Amino acid sequence: MASLHAGVPVKSSINTVNTRCLSGLSAITQIANEIKAGQIEIGIGAGVESMTNGCGSGTMASVSNKVLTNPGAEGWLLPMGITSKNFIASYNVTHVTNNAFAARCFQNAAATQKFKDEIVPMGAKPVDPKTEEKVLAESDDGIRDSVTPESLGKLTLAFKKDGSRHARDAAVLFTKRSVSASLSSARLSLVPSLVSLPRSGVGPAYAISRALGLLGLSLKDIDSYEIDEAFAN
Repeated sequence: MASLHAGVPVKSSINTVNTRCLSGLSAITQIANEIKAGQIEIGIGAGVESMTNGCGSGTMASVSNKVLTNPGAEGWLLPMGITSKNFIASYNVTHVTNNAFAARCFQNAAATQKFKDEIVPMGAKPVDPKTEEKVLAESDDGIRDSVTPESLGKLTLAFKKDGSRHARDAAVLFTKRSVSASLSSARLSLVPSLVSLPRSGVGPAYAISRALGLLGLSLKDIDSYEIDEAFAN
């Protein structure tokens, strides 16, 4: 229905993927594989997401009780904050180290605004309390250039009193990207890689290693990496 409304011809195939944070990567990988297999000549891997309609406990599907008898399967119902807490504990990442890394990420993102040219300004529903005017969303408003390790150190910890996680070192709702490693716009490798739950936070390391191996490259051959996780470690 949506494809017809968008003007996609009936003779063209279209489908929907839903792998949460990996959806964008899955769509691009599917198009690439179909081109490689000779099934299509050209395709579009694109999507749209509504955090209002697609986020929260109300969107969770029911899970079979038989499936939950498998310890490995049951573990995937753990909230990401808890799995992240367990992950950084296993690697002995201190609260101070975590805050320093998070602050640097905020400062770098605020300085570069790499995706500024890709954002279409839109009038948002919230009203500025000072001017009483509708807010114009034209940049990633979750980024704070004033964030410092010291300011993060004052925040209340979210999951454990002596832990390391709080609201500012978890990704805000606009970050919905997957892992990619690129040397240039002409050379891009997108390789999904899965890890077990206890090590889910280190998934990008496995994916990048595999992507580089397939291309015959090393870590030093890449100019920059983009690694986005809901709870960045």
